[in-house]
Amino acid sequence: MEITGEIRLPATRQEVWDLLNDPTVLQRCIPGCTAIEKRNLTEFFANITAKVGPVRASFSTQLTLDDLHPPESYTLTGQGQGKSTGMAKGSVKILLLAEGAETYLQYTSTIKISGKLAQVGSRLMTATVKKWIEKFFIALEETITER
Repeated sequence: MEITGEIRLPATRQEVWDLLNDPTVLQRCIPGCTAIEKRNLTEFFANITAKVGPVRASFSTQLTLDDLHPPESYTLTGQGQGKSTGMAKGSVKILLLAEGAETYLQYTSTIKISGKLAQVGSRLMTATVKKWIEKFFIALEETITER
C-alpha cells in the first residue's frame, strides 16, 4: 500500500529536520510508541503498539535513515516483528521545502504487512495507517507550536 500527502508546518526547514531526528519528539509523535532509542546517526530502535480492527500488535522495530540530504530529505525505513501478529515493513520518503519561516513537508509512504494484521483487510489497514499518519503530524505540529 502506498500513501502520499503533504503538510505545511510553522517552523523553518532546519527546525523541522531537527525535530524529525530527535528521539524524544519521535516517541511523542509516533502513535503507540512506548520507547525509542537513537543507536547512532542513522538508526533508531522503537517499541510500538498498534490496534487495527480486532488485532492488537506490539512491535520491536528497527528504524533506519537512508538517502540523507540534510536538511532537505531522507528516507526512513522500518521493520517490526510482532510476537504472534506478524510483521510490518515500510518506508517513508520525506521532502522538506523551505517557504520563508514555514516548511512544506511532502511524504510518500509504502507499507507491507503479513500475518494476523494482513488478515484484517486492506481497506481497514489503509484507513488505519492514514489515521496514524494524521496523528503523527498533528503531534508534530503541536510540538512545534509549544516551543
